[in-house]
Amino acid sequence: MSVALVQCPNCGAPVSAAQVGSIVQCAACGSTLEIRGSVSGFPIAKLAAIEQDTSLMAKRQAIEILKERLSYLREQRANIREPTIPQYSISNYKGLWRGAILIIISGSLFVWINYGTENWCLAPLIISAAFCLLTYIISRSIYNWDVKNLIKQGEALRPQQKALDLQINECQSQINKLESDVTGMINNMTRT
Repeated sequence: MSVALVQCPNCGAPVSAAQVGSIVQCAACGSTLEIRGSVSGFPIAKLAAIEQDTSLMAKRQAIEILKERLSYLREQRANIREPTIPQYSISNYKGLWRGAILIIISGSLFVWINYGTENWCLAPLIISAAFCLLTYIISRSIYNWDVKNLIKQGEALRPQQKALDLQINECQSQINKLESDVTGMINNMTRT
């Protein structure tokens, strides 16, 4: 009985073949090979389970593609952030308050110039109180309007977040199923 060397079609390693029609296993990659005769009369190796091998390669490639997609979806989901609502602070409306102070000063000067010093204490106090109250009301209204807009922005983002979460879960379940299939195929190949 003569022993011939054939090349493994999966990895290219040399494999010892006893005779045509025998089944051998490649020592390098573990593929199951069927030894056949060629037109020239020399033996050649053919993968015994070519359908399983190509299916296994396709599933592994699909897993890699799905992992890339999952990574992209997770990145997209991380970039969607709901707006944060700041606490109300007078310092956020400095320009408005500076304007009010200028109006108070100019109103006080107007009263002092036109009416003299006898009304100097009462008029600026009334003008100051009125403008402070008005400035607070306006700044609070602007804050409330800003908060309503931020809430609307957050509500507009929620459907996108839910859609991305669904896609992420679906992609992950497909990866899990394919990995389970690949593990089963490898186990079946090692048993035979």
